[in-house]
Amino acid sequence: MWISDIKSKPIERVAIFGLGSMGRRYLSLLSSLEVVPPSGVVACDPDTTARSMVKGGWASPSVDATLDHLANRGGVDIVVIATPGDTHIKLLGRVTERFPEA
Repeated sequence: MWISDIKSKPIERVAIFGLGSMGRRYLSLLSSLEVVPPSGVVACDPDTTARSMVKGGWASPSVDATLDHLANRGGVDIVVIATPGDTHIKLLGRVTERFPEA
């Protein structure tokens, strides 16, 4: 989805991959936007500590350990990749396979 699409298509779910400091910033920002439903922000991080830091802090309906777990819960409209830069290309390939509509 491109920024110009936001006006023409309602946003139901936003997925954040990575819950380090940048992922948590995106989680906070996206959870506060009126165009995203309060329970529409979902997140994923393989690190147990990172997941535990955000559980209960936001209205996120799911915080999963793997991309596959998150994908099994349904599609997303927007994807935020907030992982270390050297993981972006590999993760982007997996994201486009599991979320072709995003």
